[in-house]
Amino acid sequence: MTKPLPPKTLEEKLETRWPTKTRKIAYGKPPTGYMPNPENPLELIPDPVKVEWLEKAFDYMEAGNTIRETCEWFNQKTKMTIVHQTLNNCYDKHRRPFTFKATDKKKATHKHSKDTRKIIAEKTRARHALNRAKKIEEAVAVPRVSTTPAVVSHPMIWVTSSA
Repeated sequence: MTKPLPPKTLEEKLETRWPTKTRKIAYGKPPTGYMPNPENPLELIPDPVKVEWLEKAFDYMEAGNTIRETCEWFNQKTKMTIVHQTLNNCYDKHRRPFTFKATDKKKATHKHSKDTRKIIAEKTRARHALNRAKKIEEAVAVPRVSTTPAVVSHPMIWVTSSA
């Protein structure tokens, strides 16, 4: 059994990847890429303008750009704000099930190499150990002085000692 070819046009993508949804109440923010149906506010239909830009963003991600870079590109091009997690969730829901090949989609890379990250971690652990040792030395070196007054044995008379 062969898989069907991926849709080519935006209309085919809207039909297959972006199904209409229903909601219980007629107010509230619709999910990313959807808008309320003008005739029936309980029905959510795909917004063709947003879906077109989201599909372009998905292509941009599959080309090997990071999710955050794609988010910045999307925000600059559309003047709409979207965060990286929302874009990733939309990708997982509307593109990944229909992807037939391995993509170059990746998360942000580390700024340092693996060896450098190990050295930084060791230095951080050593610095924390030194700080803990200093706190222990300070706690031992400072004698505890009682700030409560001394009380004479008579329960009705409170006398403080002046020692």
